[in-house]
This record gives sequence, C-alpha cells and structure tokens, in this order.
Amino acid sequence: MVPVVTIDSEARDKRKGKQLGWQELRLCIAHESGNRTVHYGGNFSGGVETTGRQLLDCALKANFGRQTHLHAVGDGAAWIQHQVAEQFGSQGHYLIDFMHLCEYLAEAAPSCTDTPKFWLDEQKQRLKMNRVMRVLETLMPHLEPPSLSEENAPVRRAYRYLRNRLDQGQIIREPLKKDFRSAPVKLKVLIATSYKPG
Repeated sequence: MVPVVTIDSEARDKRKGKQLGWQELRLCIAHESGNRTVHYGGNFSGGVETTGRQLLDCALKANFGRQTHLHAVGDGAAWIQHQVAEQFGSQGHYLIDFMHLCEYLAEAAPSCTDTPKFWLDEQKQRLKMNRVMRVLETLMPHLEPPSLSEENAPVRRAYRYLRNRLDQGQIIREPLKKDFRSAPVKLKVLIATSYKPG
C-alpha cells in the first residue's frame, strides 16, 4: 500500500481539506542475472491482467526471450502465480519469497517453543536446505484446535500457508535443475504487492 492524497475538488483553497488514504500498488521489477540494470513497472488499477502485461513488459526490457528462464518471486498471492504462468508458460517459475514464509513462522514460534528465536532460526535453516516437510512436521504437534478462531491460531495459519504454497509448487522442494542454473540467459523478476503502511 502506498499513501495517496485526495484533494477536495469543490474546495476553493486546494491546499486545505486534503484526505490521506492508502491504495494498493502492484510493482514489478525485472533484471537479467549478472546485469545491474533494473526495469520497473506497476499499476494502481486495471486488475491483475494489467499487472501481468506490466510484468511481461519489464521482462522483455530485461532481455526475456525464447531461450530465457524466468525466476519470479512474490508474496504467494494466487493471481501472481497465474500471471507468471499466463505470461511466460513453461519458461517461468514462481516461488514465494523467504521473508513472507518467515513472517508466518515468527508468529507461530512462541506457541511452539520456549525459545522462539532459536526455533525460528532452526526453521529458516531447514527452509534454506529445502526441508519444507520437516518444518511442517515441526508445526504439526502444535496445531491449535479447530474451535480456536483464526486470529488466535498462529501455528494453524503458518502450517496452512506453508502447506498451500508447497502444494502449488511455490516452494523449492529440491535444488533447481542444472540446466535451469546454466541457461545462457536468466531473468529474475520480483512482484511486490500489498505493501502495508507502518
């Protein structure tokens, strides 16, 4: 979310009566591996299809082509995965970013252990080693009962978030294939959405 100032069109003095609000910005950033030049795109409105076209435009500016493998990273929203598939087909691969996974695990940590920081660091290491199933197994004994509301069930939220992303192929379960890593042209794309104020 980004701050947006609205001016009262009826006001005589446009400096007064301004309203501060928040609006979602869908931001796309693309760069070719090994190249520091970054290409940006984004939109406030127009729907996810517009954002998908912006994403493709950014990728094309960053030398996306027939021999390119695109690695997209985002916050896990289903529409992003759909747009990566729609715009890039088999050349695109979408993963959820590490920060979003860790936010859910950090909320769950106090319910899972007496040493939340140590526990969280251990889960991060497991994720980095592609041991996602082990993280899920660690969460499972601490799942809250279904009778507990969602807002009071951080372990359940973390488990579901991780499980859903794993089922959708958004988390690496094994190292990237050698042919993907050694492709002559690689492209990295970041899709950032729903930034929250504060």
